[in-house]
Formats: sequence, C-alpha cells, structure tokens
Amino acid sequence: MDVAQTSDQKLQTRNQKPTSGRALSSESQFAKNNPTVNSPLTKMLALGAAAFGLCASLNAEEPAAILLRVEQANKSDMNAKDRISRTHSRKLHIFVTNNSSNLLDLKVKFEVFGRSMLTHEIVKINEGEMPLQVKPHSAAYADSIEAKSTSSEQHWDAKAKKMIEPSGATIIGAGVQVLQGAQVLTEWYDPESLKEKWGKAQPLVAAKPGTAPAKPTATPVKPKSMLARE
Repeated sequence: MDVAQTSDQKLQTRNQKPTSGRALSSESQFAKNNPTVNSPLTKMLALGAAAFGLCASLNAEEPAAILLRVEQANKSDMNAKDRISRTHSRKLHIFVTNNSSNLLDLKVKFEVFGRSMLTHEIVKINEGEMPLQVKPHSAAYADSIEAKSTSSEQHWDAKAKKMIEPSGATIIGAGVQVLQGAQVLTEWYDPESLKEKWGKAQPLVAAKPGTAPAKPTATPVKPKSMLARE
C-alpha cells in the first residue's frame, strides 16, 4: 500500500503545472492577453471621454445664453367699398434676453410671409434687419416695420362684364433670426414650417427703384418689460 501511494503522489506531482505567486484574476489575464488595454493611448482616450461627458452634463444644466420671444400684432380689414378685397398687416415685437456676462452686439433679421391668391405659393411680404445691443443679464426689444398686403378673391366685374382673377396675398406667418456676426444664435418661426422658406420665398411685388423702406427700431428695455408690455 505504501509503495502504491508513493507512486500515485509522484504521478500527481508530475502532472501539476508549476505556478509562481497567486493565480491570475480574470481581469489580469484579460489585460495580459490584450496588452493595448493598459497602453498610455487607451488611458488618455478614456480620460478624454470622461471629461467630455462631464462638460456635456454641465452644459446641459446651464440656461440658454440668449432667449428670443416674439409678439405679433395682426390686422385684417374688409374693404367697405367693394366688399371683395381685404387689407392685411402684421408687425413683430421682438424681445431678446442676454443671460450671459458679456455685452452683446447682435443683428436681428425678420421676414413676413404670405400666400399668393393667384398661384397659392408662399411669397415674401416684407423683410428687414436691425442692430441690437443687449447688456449683460438684461433685455432689449426691436420692432419690425409693419408688413402690409391686399388680397382680392376671384369675382365677376359687372362693368367690364368679365371674371376678374384673384390677386394679392394674405399674410400667413413670420420668422426671426438673431445673429452674432454670421452665426445664428437663436431663431423663431410661426408656423415652424416657414423655416424652409427663409431666404427663399420670392417677394410678392418688386420694390420700386429708389424707394427706401422704413427703418425698424431697436430699443433696450428692462427685464420687467419681458413680462408685460405697455
């Protein structure tokens, strides 16, 4: 029995693989088989990704530096004489709030859109731009020039004894962009679909040569006036 046990112990000892120190963990074994895991480049990329995620989280919590609010004054009056044509008008009151600590020299652009009575295409009734300086943690507003258009439906002219085609355009919406240099900081469209027509819609009537449009106004205001306008 002693001889058999001694033979078995020698056989087991011969089959065992030599090890030095503690057995490698699964993580250490993975790192050993993949030497690029602990390389300096990999560590730098991991730190960069973590820093980017932190910055994105901080930026998501910060309030927007520029806020834009637009009020619209609309009118549509029937022509009392013919009861066929209507006169439409729209004026934009544009409020810009600067939540940053910097004095901002901005540019405000606006476009007023209409729909042609004849072609039913979207046309540009009016457009303009104005400079606007907004102090830190303050607000300012800019008034657009009033856009006007006249629309007339198809009707029978008894005097001419013929059918008169529709003419003019109705006003359907507007858009505003606030820029710093060439960069658009914020924008507003009503309805939102008019964004696709910004800068592309053709004017309803070409301006007469030598005719200067009225200049829009830009005025600094206190933050209170953002809540209520007199």
